Amino acid sequence: MRSKLVWGWVMVVCLWLGGGINACAAADAASDIVNPVIEVSSVWDEITVSVNGTPVDFPDQSPYLSNNRTMVPLRFISEAMGAKVTWDEANRQVVVKGDRVIELSLDSNHATIDGMVFLLDAPPEIAGLRAMVPLRFVSEALGAEVKYLPSANPSANPPDWKIDVSVSEQKVRVYDGDNLIKDWVASTGVNNSTPTGTFLLQNRGEWFFSSKYQQGAQYWVSFKDWGTYLFHSVPMDRQGTVIDVEAAKLGTPASHGCVRLATEDAQWLYRNIPTGTPVSIRA
Repeated sequence: MRSKLVWGWVMVVCLWLGGGINACAAADAASDIVNPVIEVSSVWDEITVSVNGTPVDFPDQSPYLSNNRTMVPLRFISEAMGAKVTWDEANRQVVVKGDRVIELSLDSNHATIDGMVFLLDAPPEIAGLRAMVPLRFVSEALGAEVKYLPSANPSANPPDWKIDVSVSEQKVRVYDGDNLIKDWVASTGVNNSTPTGTFLLQNRGEWFFSSKYQQGAQYWVSFKDWGTYLFHSVPMDRQGTVIDVEAAKLGTPASHGCVRLATEDAQWLYRNIPTGTPVSIRA
């Protein structure tokens, strides 16, 4: 009853001011909450996301491109827009509750918004123990406007990638031409078991496990013999848990001939450096 009385007084004031019914409707609409604006920018592969001008913090898993889709950690982008995220372990389902209720299932390209089924252009996936989702879908489902800003890459020319591995320094450096882009601590092979010379990046994959060594790793990229010598993450057990004692060896020779990297560094190489990129490994 009270809301009807308030609306009645608004109508009287609008008509008294000569605005008419349309002006009253506009005044009512203007009182609605403004939808958030999400801006996406990048320098090389580094994707930055902001909500209403405030950068979103992604503490343990950065956004990335997958099949030309910007994938972001669901929890961080949703919470930045005021939504709550819960995980349904039994159904392997993520539920986002804001002005709408969004339900997404891992490995399924179907999602529901307030009970209505929608088709995703990319299914949710796991990266670094985070559920990654297409930025545009979840943002627009929560009522946001998504804007992609022009790339801030320092050159319009395609990158001229090169990888340099220094065994003596236990370092991997990634260059675009003469510009140093990445400088990583690594672990090469014990007893000089990492081959030296010039190679090209070959095949790649997200996971492997060696029964012989009872170790696995994420984000491997081969540089010799098509799967024998690799760049890959620090070692993990069969369940995908980092083996801490092995991870602590970064910076010293520790592998069986491959080049170990921190998981986030291996992921970056896996996602960004193309097949055919030259690799120089020197003593």
